[in-house]
Amino acid sequence: MRTSNNKLWLTVDTLVDQYAEASDKEIKERLFEKIFILLKKYIGTCAGNAVRRASQFRLSIPKEDFISAFNLSLWETVKSFDSHKGRIKSLISYRFRIAEATVWRHYETRDVNEKDGRSYAKARWDSLDKSINDANGDSSASLIDFIITDHPSTEETYLADHELTELLQLFAAKNARYAKIINSLSQGYEGSDLAQVTHEGSNYDPKVRKLVQRAEDSFGKFRSNIG
Repeated sequence: MRTSNNKLWLTVDTLVDQYAEASDKEIKERLFEKIFILLKKYIGTCAGNAVRRASQFRLSIPKEDFISAFNLSLWETVKSFDSHKGRIKSLISYRFRIAEATVWRHYETRDVNEKDGRSYAKARWDSLDKSINDANGDSSASLIDFIITDHPSTEETYLADHELTELLQLFAAKNARYAKIINSLSQGYEGSDLAQVTHEGSNYDPKVRKLVQRAEDSFGKFRSNIG
């Protein structure tokens, strides 16, 4: 299974590179169609997982909503992809997490009776920011933390709202080093690739990991202050 999966992504890598190099519109369309066909099952699996995550909270969101969001996300990712700025697999996974959260946001409605003025009654849930209980009864996590796994950082929310570029320009004026890290994260860099592209090291060691955490924390506070 792992060999088959690796072969799939190697093929996708090749097609994405060909797409980037092609100048003819029809050739690009054919290449993207091949990419889409190759990843159709992957998109369906991701959408199914998203539906199951929602159903755990008695929230009903059609699988088609997630498929549509993931298809658009794939298209936008392939169009803008630069092989020198990360790996297509990690970037697609990153963007799909953002797309999943965006689908949830489409179910948001205004409700003056809610504390934060928002309701998710259309999907039978109160708010993405409402605390939820984990297996240990801890209510410190919110639903948005559950949707976007792998410890989502604040920049993911702003990327979903198409405000990251402008926000990073302001943040860079305050701390260019941290802004470079956040920008690299938004492009899909992770692990050793992130350490190298930001010139912070050759490996994602504890020192770099702590630096990334400080950058995310700083960016989160900056966002809150100007928000």
